[in-house]
Amino acid sequence: MPGGIVTIRGWIHPRNYAALLLAVITLMMAVPFLHDTPAERVVMTVLLTVILLVSSLAMSPSRGLSLTAFACACLAAILWALFNLSGAAPFNTVLFKIATYAAALAFFATVVFIMLSDILTGTVTGNRICGAICVYLLMGVIFALLYLIAVSLNPQAFSLTDYSGRVLRNLSHYSFHDLFPVFLYYSFSTLSTLGYGDIIPLSRFAREVAALEAISGQLYLTVLVARLVGLHIIVSHRSDAGSSSTPAS
Repeated sequence: MPGGIVTIRGWIHPRNYAALLLAVITLMMAVPFLHDTPAERVVMTVLLTVILLVSSLAMSPSRGLSLTAFACACLAAILWALFNLSGAAPFNTVLFKIATYAAALAFFATVVFIMLSDILTGTVTGNRICGAICVYLLMGVIFALLYLIAVSLNPQAFSLTDYSGRVLRNLSHYSFHDLFPVFLYYSFSTLSTLGYGDIIPLSRFAREVAALEAISGQLYLTVLVARLVGLHIIVSHRSDAGSSSTPAS
């Protein structure tokens, strides 16, 4: 098994960020179309598991770390599977729900940290540009998980307008499959500071998380653009210096 993991990681590594970006985009595009379908639970569990495993195999710089990350991803994936596919106790309790969200959140936060340390210090390549986009998308997923934790702690943490225009202030009767698409949408609206106003944070924790996400989204784009522009200037100066130092024939 470890040999197979290393082989798969060896295939993913040269295009690791592109593979992860594809997995995240697939999840985001699939979520709206899976709503209220018989295969929703199974497909979402599979997609989340794929993202966890691709992340663990792509991010770790050594075999030892790869195995550790793979083990953490497997733990998070097992929790997701038990939570999403089982309706029996103790897997449908609030405590288990929060533990599942927290495990996935901690893993994705670690992945984002590793990716940022590579993207902001390495040479700009197409794969790293995919990584920069992927970090932005994963930030949206991370904050969506934080919003789900907020609702698990307090079902009245948000006020939202449903498809019929009804205002909902108690979300205790809604499942993960109902709320995840809603808070994924709200997360990216907040990350981009778009804010339609159809979802309003009411609890203190929810408001603080929303404010932190809005600030993080703007800071990330500012730092990323500054980094890319700075590298472009350095490369341009080197090219100009190389051209000027070339002797005329």
